[in-house]
Amino acid sequence: MAWPVCGFNHAQLGNYHPLVDTMYWVEAKLWGQEVFGYHLVTIALHVASALLLVKILGKLQIRGAWLAAAILLCIRRSSNP
Repeated sequence: MAWPVCGFNHAQLGNYHPLVDTMYWVEAKLWGQEVFGYHLVTIALHVASALLLVKILGKLQIRGAWLAAAILLCIRRSSNP
């Protein structure tokens, strides 16, 4: 038996993404139809992933790679509508 999220039975649709679906459910409970909350969560997740990438590449001690990778991640994610 599949867990229905947002009215859809994912076993019937053939797509199962538990983390994404759970995040959408939590955000829908928190923000409802207000898009500001969704954008706020998205920005926070992108900032966290960029900081994590900076930390990981900084520990690898490859000169300049951490900065280039962090900038590319930020540019790529901000260009995604």
